[in-house]
Formats: sequence, C-alpha cells, structure tokens
Amino acid sequence: MSAEIIEMSTREAARQWERDEVARAIQENKILNKESDRKKVALRLARLLHDAAADERGSKTRIVHLAWPTEGVPLKKLDRVTLPLDGEPNADRLKRLAKKPKHYAQLAKAIAHFLGLRSQDVLVDIFRGTQIEAGVTARSSRFSENHSEDWDKLAELIAAMATAVATRKGLREYLRCIGDRSGTYSLETETIRPSGSSLLPHGPLAHGYEVWDNFPPIPSVPIFVKLLAGPYEREIKVVGPNGGNRVIPVTVTIGREVRLAIGPADERETPRPMFEIRTVTDMLDRDGWNWAGRRKWFYLEGMERFTTQDKDGNELVAEIELGSASGVEGKWIPLFEEGDQTVPLQSQLDEVEQAQLALSKMDARGARQWEHVYATWLPVTSISCAELLGGRPSEGRYALQVDLGERRGGTFLPHDSVGSWVEAAILTNGERPIEMALEANAERLAELVRGHIIHQRGEAEANHRRALAEWANESEHRGRSDD
Repeated sequence: MSAEIIEMSTREAARQWERDEVARAIQENKILNKESDRKKVALRLARLLHDAAADERGSKTRIVHLAWPTEGVPLKKLDRVTLPLDGEPNADRLKRLAKKPKHYAQLAKAIAHFLGLRSQDVLVDIFRGTQIEAGVTARSSRFSENHSEDWDKLAELIAAMATAVATRKGLREYLRCIGDRSGTYSLETETIRPSGSSLLPHGPLAHGYEVWDNFPPIPSVPIFVKLLAGPYEREIKVVGPNGGNRVIPVTVTIGREVRLAIGPADERETPRPMFEIRTVTDMLDRDGWNWAGRRKWFYLEGMERFTTQDKDGNELVAEIELGSASGVEGKWIPLFEEGDQTVPLQSQLDEVEQAQLALSKMDARGARQWEHVYATWLPVTSISCAELLGGRPSEGRYALQVDLGERRGGTFLPHDSVGSWVEAAILTNGERPIEMALEANAERLAELVRGHIIHQRGEAEANHRRALAEWANESEHRGRSDD
C-alpha cells in the first residue's frame, strides 16, 4: 500500500467521521439552541437552493417537492429552513426557523439528490461551525457555553478580516494562477523550483488534508507555539565543510505551531481563513544558536539527517535522534488534548498495519496527522477557535508569536486566553498586526510567483525561438541540397 493511498485513506476516514457525527446528531434530534446557528444553516441552505434552482433542469418548486412530496403546499416549508439572501432578516423571520436539524437535513438531501452530490457531505458543510459539529463530549467540554457567542464573534471577525485581505490582494485570482502553473514551492528556502506538478497540488485543504512536501504557497502568519515536549538534552552530529564531524550538545523542545492562513479551505479557487498546524522542533546550543535550521519539522523516531547552517552561514549536514528521549515517539493528535495521546512507532508496523492504524486511531475530530513532518489545516469556525485558542498563556506552555505592542481595549473573550490575544491582535490600536502580516506575506508570495512565471515564460520563449531556428536552418539546408 503506497504512502499516497494511506494518506488518502486517512483523509477519507477523517471526513467519514464528520459525516457520522452529523448523521448521529440529526438522528438523535439534537437542538440548534443558538439563533446564530439556525441563521447560519438557513443561509447556507438558501444559497444551495438558489444555485440548484438556477440549473437549467430545475426550479425551486421541483426541488421542494422532492424534499416534502406529501405536503400540499411545500413552499411554505422554506420559511422554517431558509432565509432571504437579499437582506438582513427581521426578528420575526428568525423566530420561525426550525430548531431541529432534521428539518434542514430534509431539504439538504433533496438538493444533494438534484445536483448529484453526496448528501452526507452537504450535511457536513451546512452544519459546519454549529453546535451540531460540537456534539462530541470531548470537544463540547472545550467549547465553553459561557463564551460560545464570543467564539462566534471571533470566528466572524477572522472571516471578515480574511475576506478583506483576500479582496485587497486579489487572492482568488492568485489561487487560480498557482493552480494553473507548474512548479514546487519550498517552505524551507521560500523559493520555487521547476517541476511537473502544480504550484497548488492539493486541496481543498481544510478537510483533514495533510502535506509534507509540495507545500502550497499560501499566505499564513504564526499565532502561537504550544510546548508539547521538553526541554531535554540531546546531541547532534555535524559534518563540517572539511569532512570532520563535531558533536554538539543541544537543548531540544518540541512544540505545536498554530498559524492563521488564507487559502483554498473548501473550494480550490475560493480564499477562506484556515488554521494551519505544524509541529516544530528547536535545538539550541549553549550559545543560543538554533541548529534546527529553517526547516524545523522532523520525524520523531529513529535517526534524522537534515541540512542546517552554522553562525557563519555555512550550510552543513547534521544528524540527531529525537524520539527515544522526547517521550513523544510515534504520533499524536493535531489538536490540543492534554497528555498528547500517542500510538505505536511507525517503524514497528508494516504498511497495511499503518493504514489500519491511521483509520482506527482517530481523535475526537477525526483529523489525525500521519507524521510530525506534516502540516494540516482546519476551517475557522467557532468550534475550531475554541479548540485551538482556548488555552491560557499564563500556564507557561504558550509562546505568543504576534507582536501586540501595548495591549489596549477590551475583548469579548476572557483576558487570559489565546483567543483574547488574537482578538486584540486583529484590532489593537487600529494597527491590526495580524492583518498587516497576512497582507505582507501575500504580497511576498505573489511577487515570488510573478518572478517564477516570468522565468518560465523566458525559458519557453527561448525554446520556441530555438525550435523555429532549427527548423528554418533545416529547410534552408534542404533547399541548398536540391539546388
């Protein structure tokens, strides 16, 4: 079984977990208590219905009859499960919305059938970011009911900011561009090299997708790093320029870096905010030099051989064995469960067992990382905000990566939470450091891609001219021979 098949199986299992959870919530008649959740689902259904009715084969009446075939006047049912798309609904209209998800599901299934979509996937999408998605006990405990509306506000704030950045920087056109262009982006060197693959080889990304190579060049900024293991002492062996080896004592820490990204979350050409999650490793010597290099994610089992630099900028090859002392051999779930659950070492399993393990050892969310060298993405919803940003920096395990300067003003979320710091970083003093950093990163990547395209076109032009010249010379030579 190939690594690609294993990866696809893992992603499909993660998606199936979401399908099963939504189906279970509908079957158990879970209630959408929050008006904001009902509004969110009704608007999504209204957009789906509008798109389906615009199909040349369909009409709103036909689709609604599919949903409620025994009803005399089924169009009246729409008042309970959809909202107008052309304005803000009034309070009376919102009060008429159904609280039980099964009513929304009935119309969603009819739309899916009409459009030839998988009904379970449509249900996952319309209930994303609602209480239905937060229905698992392990996740609900993290989704504090005292602040659920505040997490809604933060998710709304992030989405609005991301939309503004995407519009100003033309990220929809940018995603289309990198999807059409060949090349491979190196996250380590921040360069693009020629290759036969697309610059955007993966996606949509926010459905349990995991990437270790051919990283998509999408803008992202770090929010924080949470300490997962360490500090502990190890030694690295560095191969010097003259072939001599040096052994250097280092202090190792392993953390989980959470970033805010804008990219193809649900559709390949539609920019949306996502949480980007990476495992990062630092290796500091006694002078404070970090030997982990620019590429700071490693396998945590066995001997790791990697490229690094010394203080003088010399590129060197180094080796280190992390797993046996880190206490985090194998893999752990990408979210922040206390204790960081582990599973057996990959080296102890054959490929079939690895695939079975990936499919069976799902965390509460279903989105596992296959190895620590992977990055993964989650959509920005009130649920994911609460999961990822609900920790408290005062506990000493969080290192904030956003420069807030002097923090002023109030926030909706508790002051001592990562979420409140993110909220402040979006709004502080009108400077909006996260927004500015995302814009700068988007500009840098766009310029990098433009340079790559110019180089590609230059090569194509040179090849074009060379071929024409060769054929012209060949024709001229034949003409002389005929004479």
